[in-house]
Amino acid sequence: SLFESFGTIIRYVRNAPGFQVVMVRNFMFALFISVIPALMPVVGLKVLHLSSSSLGLLFTSMGAGSVVGAVFVIPLLRTRLSPDRLTLSANLLLVLVYVSMALVRQTGLFLAVAALAGVAWTMSASELWVAAQRAMPTWARGRMNATVIMISQGAMALGGVIWGSAG
Repeated sequence: SLFESFGTIIRYVRNAPGFQVVMVRNFMFALFISVIPALMPVVGLKVLHLSSSSLGLLFTSMGAGSVVGAVFVIPLLRTRLSPDRLTLSANLLLVLVYVSMALVRQTGLFLAVAALAGVAWTMSASELWVAAQRAMPTWARGRMNATVIMISQGAMALGGVIWGSAG
C-alpha cells in the first residue's frame, strides 16, 4: 500500500547516510537554484524594463542554454572531467550567473546570462541526478526517484517563496 511504501522509504533513508547526503544536496541545490526563476523576471521587469514578450525571450534563452548544455556541453565535459570536477565547474558557473544577474544591465547581455544559467543549471542538476542514481539500491529505485523529485520540488517551491518575497 501507499503507507507501507512511505514507511519503507523512511526506514531506508534513515539508515542510509550516503543517500541522506544526496537528499540534502538536492534540497540545497533546489533551494538556491530557485533564485534564478524567482528573480530573473524581477530584474527583467523592474531593472531592464522588459516587455512581456521580452520576458518570454529571457526564459527562452534559459531553455535554449539548458538544451545546449545537455546536448553539447555535458557530454564533452564528462569525457574530460571527473564527476566531482564537473559538479564544481557547474557550481562555479552558477556563481558567475548569480553575480552577472546582479551586475548586468543590458538586455542583450542579460539574455546571454539567462542562457548561461540554463547551461549551469542543467550541468549541476544532471550531476546531482547521477549521484542520486548511484546512491540508491536497485530494488527501491522508483520510490527513491520519487523521493528525490519530491524533495527537490518542495525545495524549489520554498525557495520561490523565499527569494520571490525578498526581490
